[in-house]
Amino acid sequence: MNLNHKFASMLLAAAVCLTVSCKKNNADAVKTDNTAAIGKQLALDFYNSLSSGLNTVANNGIKAGSTSRLVTMAAYSCGQSVTTATNRSDIKGDTTITYLGNSIFTYMCNGYLNDGTTLDAYLQKDTLTTTEAGTGFRNVYKTTLNYDVRAVDSTYHHLKVNGETSTNRYISKLSGSTITSSDSVATSYTWTDIMANTSGPRNIFIGTIDYSTQIVDKSGADSQTYAYHGSLQLLADFKMKVTFIFANGTTKVYLVNVLTGETTLQS
Repeated sequence: MNLNHKFASMLLAAAVCLTVSCKKNNADAVKTDNTAAIGKQLALDFYNSLSSGLNTVANNGIKAGSTSRLVTMAAYSCGQSVTTATNRSDIKGDTTITYLGNSIFTYMCNGYLNDGTTLDAYLQKDTLTTTEAGTGFRNVYKTTLNYDVRAVDSTYHHLKVNGETSTNRYISKLSGSTITSSDSVATSYTWTDIMANTSGPRNIFIGTIDYSTQIVDKSGADSQTYAYHGSLQLLADFKMKVTFIFANGTTKVYLVNVLTGETTLQS
């Protein structure tokens, strides 16, 4: 049996770091409705991470903590774990980039066959912190994920995913040791019975993923905070529905074409 490890890598890539640009206003000013831009970015970043593997802002494409390909399944027993640590630094120009993380990949036997001996599922727990430091700036990206992935057919091409991802992106500008401005985005995603088809040239996901995100922009004494939660519904034809749920019970729904970026207000 060969569980598709490419899918496991794409799950790690699903730890999406949003690249939302939010207007900096005085804390007492009326907040701008930026849900269209945020909804579009949620959909695009999420899709791109699933489609292109570990190639996000947070990890610069480094496959940190990813376990070896699942081609020697017989060498592992049910419940056995492979732990891979990441601890490295790169220097690019005046920027020092450090990667610190840990990945625990556990082989399981509670998938389609659920017989306690045949490897047909896995657990994946990953953490990664990427720090970029240079003259006048310091950026920190943190990602954690915890997934339970189980085959739901004898070919292992259809999988069910439960779990959660959390990301935290912090970007700051410095004058000496003083922070002059910063932007942070903290997002959590909850996967509940998401179905995936890994038999084709690209993975196809079906289901709804709940999200919660908070954005804080600071510039000098000015600060602006946005907090949203809702869902991402994965649709056919490269579409994704992004729903914002507000405190008063109202919703705002956008349909995003993840190939073109076209975003349409649905309701």
